[in-house]
Amino acid sequence: MLEIVANREKIKLKFEDIIYIERVNRQINIVCRENEYLTYETLDKIKQKLPEYFIRCHTGFIINLNWIEYFSQNQIVMINNKKISVGRAYKLF
Repeated sequence: MLEIVANREKIKLKFEDIIYIERVNRQINIVCRENEYLTYETLDKIKQKLPEYFIRCHTGFIINLNWIEYFSQNQIVMINNKKISVGRAYKLF
């Protein structure tokens, strides 16, 4: 489980419910199957707490590999139809 502080409350999120995590300005938006949560932790700190099936694909995104609908060299489409660009430094092929 990922433990975060959102709205001044400690929240525990199941890893399998997290679809992707994105940086929005100075906040981190964690998009889950049913809800979204905003926190002020950094992506690097959150990444350290996640299992290996979460990967960084862009400076502003961490994705759960289990929720990918399809992908190409430049873009990943998540199961909720969110399109995420793959950063140059993060290209796999």
